[in-house]
Amino acid sequence: MSRDIHRDLALGIHRAYEGKVSITPKIPNITYEDFAYLYTPYVADACRAIAEEPDEKYNLTSVGNTIAIVTNGTRILGLGNIGPEAGHPVMEGKSLLFKVLGGVDACPLSINALSYKDIVAFVKMLKPSVSGINLEDISQPDAFLAWESLQDIGIPVFHDDMEGTAIVLMAGLTNASRVVGKPIEQMKVVFVGSGSAGLGFALLWNDIGLPSKNITFTDRTGVISLDRPDIKDNPVKSQIARLSSGIGETLDDAVEGADVIIGASSPGAIKPEHIKKMSDKPIVFAVSNPVPEIYPNEALKSGAYITATGRSDFVNQLNNSLVFPSLFRGTLSAKASKITANMKKEAVYALADGVEKPRPDKIIPRMDEKHVYYHVAIRVAKVAIEDGVSEVEYKEALKDIATKLR
Repeated sequence: MSRDIHRDLALGIHRAYEGKVSITPKIPNITYEDFAYLYTPYVADACRAIAEEPDEKYNLTSVGNTIAIVTNGTRILGLGNIGPEAGHPVMEGKSLLFKVLGGVDACPLSINALSYKDIVAFVKMLKPSVSGINLEDISQPDAFLAWESLQDIGIPVFHDDMEGTAIVLMAGLTNASRVVGKPIEQMKVVFVGSGSAGLGFALLWNDIGLPSKNITFTDRTGVISLDRPDIKDNPVKSQIARLSSGIGETLDDAVEGADVIIGASSPGAIKPEHIKKMSDKPIVFAVSNPVPEIYPNEALKSGAYITATGRSDFVNQLNNSLVFPSLFRGTLSAKASKITANMKKEAVYALADGVEKPRPDKIIPRMDEKHVYYHVAIRVAKVAIEDGVSEVEYKEALKDIATKLR
């Protein structure tokens, strides 16, 4: 189908339904008499119960299964800074996936926030109404600064562009390393891009304990290094520089003998000549959407052994939708106060284990393999309990996961 037909279909669906999500009552067949118990006057009894014991909110309200998707629309995927109103369809789409794939009630909130401090203030004020926050499509460095400032507010705050992307990339890389027969801790990795995805991958690489000398990040200027004068005052790039090798000056230097190249940058950022300089059985992840850094057929023609993109029309779709619904499902069912590094690492391994026998064209589960969401959720919940950020019993969390994902 032509681009115009796809556009007409997308707009037609959105117009027909006037959006993608709505709020519906949980209680069926409500009668006039029921209103007295659901609202006034007897709703006061639920209010008093929570005032006396705050944890009763999990039993008497929907807060325990509700998160907020928060954006200011400054970096909408593939579209840039188009503002909160124009970015709202993406947030509604995210909300739909949270519900369908993770059983999570996610409220899309697009806000007029001009700085990370505005985002932090908004989230803190919102905290009583939700049990988690998903930060989304916020430009750097505000995205990182907001995420960092909100890590200890008592509810989990997750940045999907940063952390979700890193988890799915690392899960794909875990299986790709098994396919090519190279231990991941010995692989030389080059990451093209210095935005949210790059920072998230650098942080996760470090959390897993992989050697910083084996990973190099590049941007349009060249290799990201603390030696560069433009890095010092950039909180995102300076963080990346501290967690990586900084060896070399250009992308051409960095890819020489590399085992893996990961693109989270822009179309054309990875070229055939880069792949030809890599070691045997090159692994190429080009996840820019909708147009990848290099198309799989071109990468394969240049010698790539495994390719992956962010698109569903090629094999090995590295999409965040495999992560955020199940990770939040496990987090909420465990009533976790935050998402720890161990929980993210477990999500990596659980997602990778979702492919029983990895092969070049199958290093990651597909979005329609719904059993994977259950497995990731229960393993994340278990680690939350082990890490001491949850006060529920594992059996209780497991029962809640089974109920929400049935």
